[in-house]
Amino acid sequence: MKNILVVFLFVLIILFSGCIYLNTPNTNIKNLQDINGGKNVLSEIIENGDTVKVEYKAFVDNDDMVDSSETAGKPLEFKVGAGQMIKGFDSAVLGHRLGDEFEVTVSPDKAYGNKDPKLIMEIPKANLQGADQAQKGMTLLSSDKKLSGIVVEVKESTIKVDFNHPLAGKTMKFWIKIVGLEKK
Repeated sequence: MKNILVVFLFVLIILFSGCIYLNTPNTNIKNLQDINGGKNVLSEIIENGDTVKVEYKAFVDNDDMVDSSETAGKPLEFKVGAGQMIKGFDSAVLGHRLGDEFEVTVSPDKAYGNKDPKLIMEIPKANLQGADQAQKGMTLLSSDKKLSGIVVEVKESTIKVDFNHPLAGKTMKFWIKIVGLEKK
């Protein structure tokens, strides 16, 4: 009986001594603080004007991954509401907190837009350098490198080129994890 009482008292002392263990795998404590003044931002809600860092994966169609922060080798950083991101991605982080991990589906109108048929054009081969080597699926780049398009059809005297963004008309799915937050 005496041993049970000693064990019970020992357990009570441990519980009330303030010793806690915070298990935060893959979390760097520096990421949990606002870099302007060091205040803890775990409870802060993301708003327009805040700067966030996110890890993400982007998917289309049959869950084909088309981009990720792993590809860049570092988290993506952007100012929320500044127009640096597609609308659906930008608005998806609003209301979340540091450490949140979530998935969001973004319709074409809030991603890269719907396909615009006016941006699919037939160009005479005579107007294109190297047109005799063009093949369906090939990317063409203007000489000033400001415009690119995908060859969708090669005919005898013309080449049909789609100048829409390659992800136009596609519903995007994102996995997002908030890994950094700097309040405005």
